[in-house]
Amino acid sequence: MKKLYKILIIGDSNCLPRFAKSKKDRLPLESTYIFMLKKKLKNFLFSEVIWGGITTSMLINYSISYYKQWKPDFIIVHSGVNDVKTQLFSEKTNQRIFKMLKIFNYNQKKFKTDVIYNPNYLKYKNINKVSSVKFISDAKKLKKNFKKTKIIWIGVHSNKNINKERPDTFKSVSIFNEKLKKLFNKNFIDNDFSNTFFRKDGYHLNHLGHNDLFKKILKLINQKNTDSLK
Repeated sequence: MKKLYKILIIGDSNCLPRFAKSKKDRLPLESTYIFMLKKKLKNFLFSEVIWGGITTSMLINYSISYYKQWKPDFIIVHSGVNDVKTQLFSEKTNQRIFKMLKIFNYNQKKFKTDVIYNPNYLKYKNINKVSSVKFISDAKKLKKNFKKTKIIWIGVHSNKNINKERPDTFKSVSIFNEKLKKLFNKNFIDNDFSNTFFRKDGYHLNHLGHNDLFKKILKLINQKNTDSLK
């Protein structure tokens, strides 16, 4: 009887299907690398901690709280673009501003769009939503809590189109990834996706990107010497 392996996927919106008017920019569920992994790895038990638009720290804290005792054999982390994106103020300053906006009944979402994430302002002044120091600290925290688990970390990926939405983000991607690579070594999947692998926004992968990612993850899982693909 084959062993049942456990795999936990921790990720942001890059793990999810995407729907768009343009067929070229569409990503059906069946084309996501997670769907393909589940189809291929018959004797793997999958569980997921996936939410779009939140930081890696939040995803990791949730995963530790609910999955540490589950003791997965593998963890795949696909998160980081929400951390690396630039914004006008620090999160601490943002929270202070939001409290004031609430008093004056001003629309918080509108303020984010018009000011905090406005590309016209970010050209001149910006910071990453989460510092690289904090980001790596959270990655180390994950490793510490899952010492016997093989953690595969997918590097933050984007092309230069991301700068249209958040100026100067593209150069930060390399900084974050260099530190991740040192931490996860051979279990780190680098940002070497060609431009044809991205959707228009410059950071969500299309079906070509997901297929490429599927192959890379499968190769790393096989290095564990499992019998799952026999």
